[in-house]
Amino acid sequence: MRVTNNQMANAITSSLFRQAQRLLKAQITVATEKIINKPSDEP
Repeated sequence: MRVTNNQMANAITSSLFRQAQRLLKAQITVATEKIINKPSDEP
């Protein structure tokens, strides 16, 4: 199967976005010293 440059770029961009979201959540948790910051954090 052939993988195009566009497919690789999309996969990398998607991965970076997910990691940035995880980092932001971790930073908020550390800054506020709370595990649950908003109601949607724990359903």
